[in-house]
Amino acid sequence: MPTLQPLFEPTTLKLDAPNARVVLTYPLTEADDADQLRCLTTEAFTKYLPMMNPNMTLEQVAARRESQNAAGAFKVFKMNHVSTGEFIGSGGFYRIEKDNFAYDCGLSILPEFHRSGFASEALFLVLDHGFHLGFNRVTFVTNAENQGMRGWLENACGAKLEGVFRQSWRDDKIDGWVDSVMYSILRSEWDGGMRERLLTKVNKYLVQV
Repeated sequence: MPTLQPLFEPTTLKLDAPNARVVLTYPLTEADDADQLRCLTTEAFTKYLPMMNPNMTLEQVAARRESQNAAGAFKVFKMNHVSTGEFIGSGGFYRIEKDNFAYDCGLSILPEFHRSGFASEALFLVLDHGFHLGFNRVTFVTNAENQGMRGWLENACGAKLEGVFRQSWRDDKIDGWVDSVMYSILRSEWDGGMRERLLTKVNKYLVQV
């Protein structure tokens, strides 16, 4: 019978490569709240996520962190640049379903680190860690109009589109509803070629360093 490794031990993740650029650290602490506020309120992040408040306060970020840490269903890492220590973003496991060996994966990257391979490197670390812990299935949910993320999921690691959820999210900015989509990756797919596919993409950025 499959089992999960301990999930909520303090964790540090980094590629075993001399030119690795991203280090992931769990758990988030109060010292990370200001960086998180900056990350979670950017237009790039909130544009396609109507449930996220672009006017979130530092107190609300702290409450979000405390709630997630207490829930036992989230493992959210902070991301920093290996060389400079700069905060890059956050991401990890959301809505963990232990009985089903599944979780939702999410990432939030500051705009200045977009389109430079940092998100792909962080995604590889999160996914590889998850499957190493014993998870069988990872899902990604985003706005159906978020073509950038959809293309990235499809092209970077071959995530499979599972379906469209019509008018599933209320968006007060447009006083209407928007569709969302779900993608997934299975352990068998990760081991069967997706891992190497994503790592190859990551390495293309690393050789440019």
